[in-house]
This record gives sequence, C-alpha cells and structure tokens, in this order.
Amino acid sequence: MRSAGTIFAALEEARNLIVVGSRIDHLHKNWVNYEYTSYFHKMMRDGRDKRRIFTILPDFPHDSKPPAPLSDFQYFKCPRHSLASDLQRLLESLG
Repeated sequence: MRSAGTIFAALEEARNLIVVGSRIDHLHKNWVNYEYTSYFHKMMRDGRDKRRIFTILPDFPHDSKPPAPLSDFQYFKCPRHSLASDLQRLLESLG
C-alpha cells in the first residue's frame, strides 16, 4: 500500500486525473472524495488550462452522473467489457 505522502506527491505533479468508478458509492468514499477534491482545488489554484479531470463510469445507468466536482468535468460511460480499451484510448489521446 502506498503512503499518503506518495499519493499527494503524485496528485501535485499530475496534469491529468482519471477517476474510474466501479460503483457510484465508491466515488463517495471519504478517501476517494478527498483525493479528487484535493486535485480539484489544486487545479483551481493553477488554472483549469493546466490540469484536467476525467471520470470513467463502466456499466453505470444512462441517467447517472458522478458527484461534484467530478460532474463538472468530462465523464464517460462505457460497458465494463470495453473499459480497458476505452481507458487506453483516453490515455493515448492525452499524450
């Protein structure tokens, strides 16, 4: 398991945050929420053009969306069976 310091260092350096929600209640877990909210606040300080957030929601119902602030940014729904290939395409598009 990685230490909190390692996770926060990675969040500080990252230009993109990709959140993959296997279930909606996982996106509401305290530590998950803390990580994406921390990244969001850093993004607001640095400017939205320098950092981006993407959320992938495999097998989520059509009318569902991620919690704020994730819902304010790009989010994608996909079938669970294509998650790996969809994630690969997103990563390739980010360079």
